[in-house]
Amino acid sequence: MGFWDFFLNEFTVDEVMHAYGWYHFMWIGIMIVMTIASCLLFARKHDKKTDDIFIFVCGVVLILIEVFKQTLLIVDDGFDPMHFPFQFCDVPMYLAVIAPLVKNKKIKEAMYKFLAFVGLAAGLAVMAYPESCLNTKFIAIMIHTMLWHSTMVVMGIYLIASRRYMSDIKDFAKDVIPAGIMLYILIAIALIADIICHACGVTINLFYISPYGKTTFPILDIIQENAHYLVFLLSYIFAFSAGICIVWFVGFGIRKLASLKKSAVKK
Repeated sequence: MGFWDFFLNEFTVDEVMHAYGWYHFMWIGIMIVMTIASCLLFARKHDKKTDDIFIFVCGVVLILIEVFKQTLLIVDDGFDPMHFPFQFCDVPMYLAVIAPLVKNKKIKEAMYKFLAFVGLAAGLAVMAYPESCLNTKFIAIMIHTMLWHSTMVVMGIYLIASRRYMSDIKDFAKDVIPAGIMLYILIAIALIADIICHACGVTINLFYISPYGKTTFPILDIIQENAHYLVFLLSYIFAFSAGICIVWFVGFGIRKLASLKKSAVKK
């Protein structure tokens, strides 16, 4: 039996691999351990060089497992443009290897804040309800999915802890706006690519916002079906912008509660 035959034929999905099953909870546990370990071992140093190395290593890990996934898909069913890795949750892979190498501090921080707020929100959303992501016949891809989104969560919390994001209410705009700008730039890139590919006869739906395809996001799919495309696109942008704000305020609240608890213990 060849190398790829082993992964294609032997690793098939068991019926218990579903949301809120043992496999799901096992990965939540792994994610929590990874997050705590990374924060205790590295984030406490508050060293920017350490941050760059840690995030870059996470990016390399994501690239390696994505190359494996893409190769597996191509071996199984040939190349499909729909599998091109530039969906919403694929972006952290690119930013994680690019941001540590960027010299411009504002651009670097915008990328890191995207990973901290947008990447964290997306990672948590999938880890909380991964049903659609577990819909595959290969357990190798299921492992990829859970490791991928766990890593997104780890990077997000690590950056928040290490770089002191969400420390003060006055930092809200300073934290959120760069992340939002990065989000809008990426949405624009995805939309332009969707339109160009469609004009060239290639079926693709980057970020699931193509005017010629269907989105997979709950509620937004209803808006897309029943409203003008522009309304759907603005709703999409608003939803993710709101997500950034929610993540920030939740994180800020947790920080404040933690500081109040420390103050109470000292007294």
